[in-house]
Amino acid sequence: MVALTILAGLAGAWLGYEYGAYRSSLCCDRSGATILLSPVTYFALGSSLMANLIMLVFGLAKIRFSEFDRLSDRTAPMANRRDAPSYRSLNR
Repeated sequence: MVALTILAGLAGAWLGYEYGAYRSSLCCDRSGATILLSPVTYFALGSSLMANLIMLVFGLAKIRFSEFDRLSDRTAPMANRRDAPSYRSLNR
């Protein structure tokens, strides 16, 4: 999970830098004006967005699969279920 997050951060950084460089070349070549955000800013934004997005996807998948595991446990016999009533407390 950590390796995929690092790879997603690197991919986001590369894509952000490419987008920033493309945008910078379009803006500055035509009018000669400078842009507010440099390609390095897009580099940082792309890296943080992609790393956080992949961690969000992993977190949601973990919640979803743990919920699926909890629901699939309901088909187990009563003695094996986690939410089975405690007969010891009923027979006191």
